[in-house]
Amino acid sequence: MADVIVTLRVRLENPKIKPEIITKLAKQAIEKLNGKVHETKTEPLAFGIKQLVIILTRDESIGSADDIEEMVGDIAGVQSAEVIGVTRALG
Repeated sequence: MADVIVTLRVRLENPKIKPEIITKLAKQAIEKLNGKVHETKTEPLAFGIKQLVIILTRDESIGSADDIEEMVGDIAGVQSAEVIGVTRALG
């Protein structure tokens, strides 16, 4: 089976939350769920609050990325986590 590329948007609760810490915790959660993080970016959202965009891959036979969305969303300091894109990897 092929891999899928998942784009995950993670919104932080407030400006005091350090994106680096959330990125590290999110990577650990994703790896526990058989995903591999390829890219992370921090973007401004509003009023000093940041959001992360995480691009990862995982085997499509595992199914949807709802488990990743839920586990990352449960990290302290995360307001929400949402899968904003899923595409099949070619090659």
